[in-house]
Amino acid sequence: LNKLQAEDVRPPFFTGELAYDSQTAQPLEFAADSKGRLSLWVNVDASGRVPSDMECVLGIDIASGTGASNSCITVGNKRTKEKVAELASANIPPHTLAKVAVALARWFNGAHMIWEANGPGTIFGPCVLELGYRNIYYRKNDKSISAKVSDTPGWYATKDSKLALLGEYRKALGTGKFINRSYHSLKECRQYIFTANGSVEHSRSINTIDPTGAKDNHGDRVIADALCWKGLKEFRYTSKSKERLHDNCLFTRRQEYLSKRESKRYW
Repeated sequence: LNKLQAEDVRPPFFTGELAYDSQTAQPLEFAADSKGRLSLWVNVDASGRVPSDMECVLGIDIASGTGASNSCITVGNKRTKEKVAELASANIPPHTLAKVAVALARWFNGAHMIWEANGPGTIFGPCVLELGYRNIYYRKNDKSISAKVSDTPGWYATKDSKLALLGEYRKALGTGKFINRSYHSLKECRQYIFTANGSVEHSRSINTIDPTGAKDNHGDRVIADALCWKGLKEFRYTSKSKERLHDNCLFTRRQEYLSKRESKRYW
């Protein structure tokens, strides 16, 4: 973590707020504000838009919005596997956070959303569906070889699933597969410990200084980051701007030959 904080952490390019329609959660405009809740590690053009070719995942950890702990949203770039945005606030209730998240997802070119469905997530999820947003994660059995996808939205935390989630995230940080630019996120990683029963839990730190206003720090950014990584690692990036190759070029003929050979082997 010391190495990551020294090499990967960067000040945000922008901080501010994303305005949105309170009824439809359609994004309106990004307004820069040094005290804003949204931090961006991506450039915003003159019209207040992120790059149109950027594909993203939103990882979301939901709190009750009473000031006790943060609700957090992490945005990751599918191609670079880099954290490009973070929102943290202790005072957004779940039904309002759903509008914030959907507006952010739409602003980030229709990003894929994955959230923790337990606890306040039971309020958050139905609100997302009511807003008509469907590019979302559906529960599946990660222990099964087929990993069949259900029609139940959201990721559910259990002792085993949380251990697996955080273990995959720790591996991604350690191998450089996920790049986290946020100082506070990496700092919160230090507050997770293995308990006597083998689970991974957050150890509250009474000395934590958090500018977002949370009375207690529960490592909420870490869960949002880990969920974001879960969505990123399941996605294989393919460029949208593939060059059209000539039918008679060497590469095209080679691919056709290999395809026919595999077909003969199969039969």
